[in-house]
Amino acid sequence: MQLLLLGQILGPIFQYGHSHWWVPVLYIKAMTLIATQAALSRPKYEYPKMFFHFFFGISFVPLIVTLFIVTFVLRVRPWWEPQYSIPLAGMILNNALTGVSLGANSLLTDLRDNSDRIEVLVAMGASRWEACRGVLSTAIVTANTPTINTLTVVGLVSIPGMMTGQIIGGNSPEAAAGYQLVAMFMILCANSFSVFVVCYLALCAVVSPDGRLSTDKISKRSSAFTWTRLLALLQRLKSNVAWACSTCCGAFSEGEAERESASAARGRVSRRGGREGVRRSGRRGVGVGVGNGGSEITQPLARRGEPLGIV
Repeated sequence: MQLLLLGQILGPIFQYGHSHWWVPVLYIKAMTLIATQAALSRPKYEYPKMFFHFFFGISFVPLIVTLFIVTFVLRVRPWWEPQYSIPLAGMILNNALTGVSLGANSLLTDLRDNSDRIEVLVAMGASRWEACRGVLSTAIVTANTPTINTLTVVGLVSIPGMMTGQIIGGNSPEAAAGYQLVAMFMILCANSFSVFVVCYLALCAVVSPDGRLSTDKISKRSSAFTWTRLLALLQRLKSNVAWACSTCCGAFSEGEAERESASAARGRVSRRGGREGVRRSGRRGVGVGVGNGGSEITQPLARRGEPLGIV
């Protein structure tokens, strides 16, 4: 059902997104919100500001990697071409949400269950990062394990999806392998940095700079997806859509105002130039300027030597 709906939605987006950059950007923004909510529903524990940390980790690094791949590796023009940006962003976000959820779950579980060991290390003089180094490294390894396992057997056990699509589409196996290699390293890079960012923010939220672990901030998450959470997700989506529309409309209005002011300035310059020309021609004797209701009328001479007349 989701894939059929996706096929119906991507058609108009591919059609209008080529000439309007905000269409694929808005769609990727909605994908990021859904990926954030999906990642939030998997860890066993939660803490305050967890949504904002997940949203930043899932959106910032993966979207930068997507922009880099589209602009400098594939060299797509324009850079927001939805045929390339949306599928690549979807691949990266899918793997990032899996890695972030696994890493956060491992980190919060270890902090909750091994709080005594961390407090002992802090009491012996360890800093926050020295006491939590083992917990952080375990979380990062746990989050990257599925991607690393896929890299070890890719091409030996199964042919990846992008390479299969390239071969079916008529490209050579060498070109398909190159695209798949770029995609795999792109996924690994985005996943690793996203997990590190989220785990770093989580440690800063539940562990104070002097090493005190606030276990009261780590609470067991409710497994049910309530209507309140769904309403909050829709409210966030609505606010982001309103912000994107106001930004686009503001940029359009500013452009119109700049064009109108430039046109008015050109009109003033042309009128000023006409009056200066009239005054200069009157001083040279080729015409006489007479004020008539605040306006100047120039009467050029038809021939040299004719007597000047005042009109």
